[in-house]
Formats: sequence, structure tokens, C-alpha cells
Amino acid sequence: MAEQFIGVEATGVYVGKLVEDMIDTVSREKKLYCNVYIPNFFAENSNYPLTYVPFWAMSLPLKKDDKVLVEFHQGNLMFPVLYKNPDEIDEGFYKKFDIPNGVTNGRANQPSAVDTVGAFRLGENSYVIKTDNYTLIHQGNNGYICIDNDGKTYIQGTDINIIANGNLNIDASGDIKLTNTGTGNIDVKTGSGNFTVNDHLKVTL
Repeated sequence: MAEQFIGVEATGVYVGKLVEDMIDTVSREKKLYCNVYIPNFFAENSNYPLTYVPFWAMSLPLKKDDKVLVEFHQGNLMFPVLYKNPDEIDEGFYKKFDIPNGVTNGRANQPSAVDTVGAFRLGENSYVIKTDNYTLIHQGNNGYICIDNDGKTYIQGTDINIIANGNLNIDASGDIKLTNTGTGNIDVKTGSGNFTVNDHLKVTL
């Protein structure tokens, strides 16, 4: 910070501009700060202090050249704090997430979409959504992970991939139902091991 600014008080809220992506500042400093240039007080090439990022703003994917509002803790220019996000917030914070349609004639019943009561933004178009009926994680609009109030879990996506470098164990105390409604095959491929079933297997064609 330039020497002439030390001890100067500043009350109110001021417009600043990010000099770099917030993630780059956090990666370098290992602390929750972003690099905001505030032209009302600082020269752009001066050693001004970094701006503290409060917990509510941790999920904002602030980028270089984004405009933000900053206040100074106790009016001290040495302690800038991110005041608020832009006035227009992303609709992902409040809009009901429309659960994509499932497989026609499939067996998995999806939950009914309800209004959002809370949300946490993980990044651009990526959210954790809380409703009165379920909690949902989604990236874009084509897939999601959902846990409802009864503990039922739903996963949907363009492709679902499960990878286990060791054993993969799937346990069910009830029925296991598998439906393939398309024209593709159900394929089981083994390496040097064997594909084994117990004595209760019944195949109906």
C-alpha cells in the first residue's frame, strides 16, 4: 500500500475491480483473499492490501475484471472486505431446478421438482440446491445427484461411470431390478477371472 494512505480512514462502500481470478489469489496466498483494485484510494501499481473474502462469498467464481463492492473494516484502509456480490445474482440461487426426464418405461421413479429454499454456488452453473423435500447437486441441466428426506438417492446423467481400482461391492436387502429400454446390449466382460452366479439364478427370455 502506498505510504500516503496509511492511517487514512474510509467509511462507506466503494467500487473495485479484480486484478486476477480469485482462485489464483487464494492459490498463491493460501488464504481467503482476492486482489481488488479500488481506484478511489489506491494507485493500480501500488502495494495495496488484498481484500478479505467472507464465507458467504466463498462460492462466487469471481474473475479478473469483475466489478465488486468493498468496504473497509472499521474504516481502516488496511482492511478491505468484500461487501457484497453484484446486485444481479445468478438464477441458480433461487430458480426451481427442473429435474430431467428419466428413461421411458424405466423402473427408477424420480422425485418431483419443488421450489428451492436454499442454494450454494460451487462455480459457474454448478450448485448445491436445498428444498423442503430433497438436497440436490447439479452441473448444468443434464445430470444430478439427489438425496430426499427418506434417504432415497437418485443419480442421473448422460453417462454414469463407476470405477473401482479394487473390489466393487453392491449390496441390496431387496430386489435388484435392471431395465434396458434401448437397443443396446447388456454386456459383462471379465479378464482372467470368472463370471459366477449362485444356484438361485433364473433366466427368462
